[in-house]
Amino acid sequence: MSKFWRRAFVGGVVVLSAVLGAAPAIAQADQPTRVITSYAGKTTAQWSASWWQWAAAFPESANPFTDTTGASCGRRQDQRVFFLTGSPGTTVTRDCRIPADKAVLVPAINAECSSVKGDCGAPARSYDKLAAAAADQLSSVVEASVVLDGQSLHVQHVVSPPPPFPITFARRSPFGVEGSGVSVADGYYVLLAPLRQGHHTLTLHGALKNGFSITVRYNLLVVDD
Repeated sequence: MSKFWRRAFVGGVVVLSAVLGAAPAIAQADQPTRVITSYAGKTTAQWSASWWQWAAAFPESANPFTDTTGASCGRRQDQRVFFLTGSPGTTVTRDCRIPADKAVLVPAINAECSSVKGDCGAPARSYDKLAAAAADQLSSVVEASVVLDGQSLHVQHVVSPPPPFPITFARRSPFGVEGSGVSVADGYYVLLAPLRQGHHTLTLHGALKNGFSITVRYNLLVVDD
């Protein structure tokens, strides 16, 4: 699988521009009060950078992105926001336990470009060049949705703010690159306020113009840890 396709659905891929002049199909909220735009002093855009730093830090064998059961979903979840992820172009169902005091960041469709050798932005280090390179990855995305407990949620377009954030890809990263550099992230996300305790279902879906698609279904258990 090429680097682009491995990155393509880390949470989906990123949607930025219209495809052939038509806007991607982005789900709108039936329950907008569940969706927030900041938490613990950071905006959704700032949390998206933290999401990429977290996702890049694992090798493929231990990465929540390549996990097919949910066994890895709790790895290094030590921030105020709990991160969920998509998959490398497959349909999977994951069981995941989430603390009741954490917000939840869901990347319906997302991508990044960095200065790391072999990445789409390399060797650029400027914010504008990396942001443009990330945008170039996105033109074929046609759909992004997040559904929580049967309700479609509003998906927010965000770009990580300047300056580029530091990133380190682990050895044997599932994203096809290794090493450290700086990055800009772009994507469509849902940032959820802490969920009520109990069981929830969450589904994220993304699709490309060429028919490539992913669906990730989460069975969430929110507990008072």
